[in-house]
Amino acid sequence: MADTIAAKMKVRNVKFDFANITANDYVNNNVFSTHFTNSLHVLFPIGEKFFIKSVKRYLDVIHDPLLKKEMIDFMGQEGVHFREHERFWEQLAVMGIDAKPLANFVDGMITVLEKLFYFILPKSYADKLSLSITTGMEHYTALFGNQSLGNPQYRQVFFDEEMYMLMLWHSAEELEHKAVAFDVLQKVDKSYFLRIFGFVLASMFFYVIGFMGMFYFIWKDKNRNIKKPLRQLKEFVISFGARPKDAAGFKLLLDYFKRSFHPDDHDNYHLAKDFFEQHEAYFKAHSYKSN
Repeated sequence: MADTIAAKMKVRNVKFDFANITANDYVNNNVFSTHFTNSLHVLFPIGEKFFIKSVKRYLDVIHDPLLKKEMIDFMGQEGVHFREHERFWEQLAVMGIDAKPLANFVDGMITVLEKLFYFILPKSYADKLSLSITTGMEHYTALFGNQSLGNPQYRQVFFDEEMYMLMLWHSAEELEHKAVAFDVLQKVDKSYFLRIFGFVLASMFFYVIGFMGMFYFIWKDKNRNIKKPLRQLKEFVISFGARPKDAAGFKLLLDYFKRSFHPDDHDNYHLAKDFFEQHEAYFKAHSYKSN
């Protein structure tokens, strides 16, 4: 557990204004990039509700006061994340795209999987597996944060200002709390197999739902601009996966398989700290208290 920015997490009750986002290809004029982002707007809030629940189960088990505070702040940050991503569904509806059927499907899938875990496994192990899946997904969101905040100028050309700030705010808070679920898991069960099994399940869920959601939104978007689809697909792959190599890439992803791995091995807390210091006035103006 890092006695740095993670110990100074802050729940920022921020409210974004999405009214200016009206183009159906609002991410880089690219249908694949846009609808993959829309898929994340569904995957993130539903996943974050699962994360909160999996960590909250251990709130009375953890006695370390610093870690307990971090757990509370983790849940607070994730709660605001899912609220703001869900709010964007309203703007998607204005654009003629209904996110709720996909959200209901993903939510139902998670519910079925949870019931399956608790049916075939002892409750204590099912609880730990849910936490391990959360820990695995937090590794992905930390890499998402590392990539976004490590290359803010590169990312800024993609988004409207409010969407850009939403993504970087989310990225920064994911870095702030990147080690919380991991540290809780290590307190309750240090099993390497459990950690990796949860990561594999998290990976399967992330990629399947992420890309399924992208194609769902493309199908539902009656105003989709899919001219030159191969060029757009190539741009999407390069933008979201292939560059910049120094901020993302498979090396950082695969570090999770090291037996000695800890999220603090990736030195990026300063990215979140610098971002919030640079944009202090923005978040003060966009807090719910100011609206």
